[in-house]
Amino acid sequence: METCKLHGHEPYAYLKHIFKELPKAENVDQFEALLPWNLDVDSVKEMARAV
Repeated sequence: METCKLHGHEPYAYLKHIFKELPKAENVDQFEALLPWNLDVDSVKEMARAV
């Protein structure tokens, strides 16, 4: 969670996004794409609102 905050994400929005997208990940690249430093802060907020 601290790394999430360090990269500007709201922890709750980040977790909502991760729990929604994690089951769809099928390979290492897709898992790595979900790491906090690989995600756009605004995109995570928008996706979290949609859930």
